[in-house]
Amino acid sequence: RQMSNRQELHRVIRGLGGRLARHVLRAVEEYIHAHLDQNIALADLADVAHLSEFHFARLFKQTTGLPPHQFVIHQRVERAKRLIAAGRLSLAQIAIVGFSDQSQLNRHFKRLVGVTPKRFS
Repeated sequence: RQMSNRQELHRVIRGLGGRLARHVLRAVEEYIHAHLDQNIALADLADVAHLSEFHFARLFKQTTGLPPHQFVIHQRVERAKRLIAAGRLSLAQIAIVGFSDQSQLNRHFKRLVGVTPKRFS
């Protein structure tokens, strides 16, 4: 039996086992890293993956273990850790690279790293 073009496209995007295909996940991760300092909407990520928002969010979580929003926060905290370690920017400057303010950076950083950004530095 032949698959329709649409069925083939969904098979390529989904990959195997209800997960995002490796190349789709890579494209989404590249998009996230290129836009970490901006507001990243679920619709934007779903567009990159050529899926509906619901289907993308479900497959993304199955693939990475995190919902898209939490994955983005983790990536922002990782970037903040690298910037803090480099020692060239103040915490206030680092906070605006992906967080709305310094208190948001502090809250997410402490939750994920276990210490405040100031302690980390």
